[in-house]
Amino acid sequence: MLMSNFKNQVIRFARQWALCALVIIIAAHVATACPTCKESLSANDPQMMRGYFWSIMFMMAMPFSILTAISTYFYVLICKARNLKDNENNDSAE
Repeated sequence: MLMSNFKNQVIRFARQWALCALVIIIAAHVATACPTCKESLSANDPQMMRGYFWSIMFMMAMPFSILTAISTYFYVLICKARNLKDNENNDSAE
């Protein structure tokens, strides 16, 4: 009973991965069109090339901005908690 359940899970897992691989292979053809379009547009429209440049810059900056914001938020929370703890200790000592 246990072995057949495990076998069914392995088969289902293999089917899911095969489906994912098939989707990736089919979608790869669509994804490769973007650089080609970019190159043809940049030759005809320099404004478009500048737009691609800034979009890439903003996309690259977002993970760092989000990480910095989250880190700053937690740092402020820790500082507030330490100050609150120090104030409670000072109040109880008096």
